[in-house]
Amino acid sequence: MKNPNIDWTTHGMSEREMKKRIQSHDAMRKKSYEKHLEYKVPDAFLSDSFKMWMTNNPESPWLKSGGMDKLQKQATISLSAKARATKRGDTGYKLKKALEVKQAVKLKKDLNKLLGY
Repeated sequence: MKNPNIDWTTHGMSEREMKKRIQSHDAMRKKSYEKHLEYKVPDAFLSDSFKMWMTNNPESPWLKSGGMDKLQKQATISLSAKARATKRGDTGYKLKKALEVKQAVKLKKDLNKLLGY
């Protein structure tokens, strides 16, 4: 049975491994955020005037050719990329904090050794 008090994300990792994972999570976060910005739906499609235009023009070629489906797909890609970027950033932050704790414990042990405790 797993111990609920142990953080299995960082348990048993060396400092070097943590630093590498922090770098990789930061790179993944940046890449996901760039994708979010690339696929972000323009504000014009979210306005009331566009909603009114859609209501008044149900037979328009844009709507008939699947323009709304493409717009929804674009919004889905953008939102999932943003969520992924947030998750990667949170994991990177968690790793940074675990690394700080590990370094503080190591420093405390070194100081105790020097002071003779």
